[in-house]
Amino acid sequence: MNNIARRSQISSLLAPIILIGGWTIAEASWHSYEPMRQTISELAAGDAPTRTFMTIVFILTGVCHIVTASGLNIAHKRGRIMLAIGGAATIAVAFAPLPSVLEHSPAHTTFATISFGAMSLWPALAMRTDITGSWMVSQRGAIIGTLILGALSLVFLATWLTESNYAGLAERMLAGSQAFWPWGLVRDVTKNIKD
Repeated sequence: MNNIARRSQISSLLAPIILIGGWTIAEASWHSYEPMRQTISELAAGDAPTRTFMTIVFILTGVCHIVTASGLNIAHKRGRIMLAIGGAATIAVAFAPLPSVLEHSPAHTTFATISFGAMSLWPALAMRTDITGSWMVSQRGAIIGTLILGALSLVFLATWLTESNYAGLAERMLAGSQAFWPWGLVRDVTKNIKD
């Protein structure tokens, strides 16, 4: 599959497995943690018992996004760059953790915002009109992708700002969808080649 490098095929699948599997394991090992209400970032906060583990999860997830971007040749270059920025910001989130579960951090919030924003925008920027092979990089698919991820971003932002009891759920829906989107593109291309 010359439009997607083998390394990107593998990393696109590993990103959601590492992120979702990571937060699931961390939640299970911290019995007082409330995943519906609490954010993923709290799992890596300075005083969290799962801090080291989740820091590694964030770093590995970010690296996977960067590797995916490096060989996702079916996507337009500007989309691949935005995906890599999302990965780099995810790594930065790991190195700028919340000081504690109850404290916010301007650096952490900035990097998380860049990560969520880049991961929501990259599908539209990946749009290609000069090739075929994937509905997800077509004009319609790319725009729909960014609209879906953008809407999930707004839902999370609203629940987080209002300190809703569902902020954790909203963030997991957003982060999970963003982590799966590159793999969905790989699967779409693979399916079209087989057909």
